[in-house]
Amino acid sequence: MGATKICHTCNKERPLSAYYTYVKTGKLWARCNKCHYRINTKRLRAKWVKENPERASRNNTNAVRAWIDRGTPGVYLVTCKEGLYVGASGSIQARTAQHTSMSNNGIQVHKNVTVLSWRILEEIEDPEERRLREIYWIHKLRPNLNIKHNPDVKEKRNRKK
Repeated sequence: MGATKICHTCNKERPLSAYYTYVKTGKLWARCNKCHYRINTKRLRAKWVKENPERASRNNTNAVRAWIDRGTPGVYLVTCKEGLYVGASGSIQARTAQHTSMSNNGIQVHKNVTVLSWRILEEIEDPEERRLREIYWIHKLRPNLNIKHNPDVKEKRNRKK
């Protein structure tokens, strides 16, 4: 390991790269970057958000939109304890984040399911082609959590009536 320094706040020995440097003097700060963030930046950000709620909301919305725009468009497969789910989205990463979210606002794959994993089946830019390929994968894999296009699930529902 290279040269190290002990943080004055957490008392942990960390490499010199874990400390900010004073611009004028070139000396290292007494606290490590993690402690600096925890003590200063996080608190100041919370204060700024409270004082500027409109700007904070706008900044957050813009950041989320940019993240979604960077996502991969296509068809994906979600594996749950309770079965499989096939979906399509313009941003697979954002959509699967919704599936695995802990919130209970109705955007999960299905209520009370446990998501184990997900994977991209196909990357498809065109929305119409993506929809058709989603239906293709539903017919091919017959996932039990897809209700709309899965003939097996429709058949079971009709038998119950």
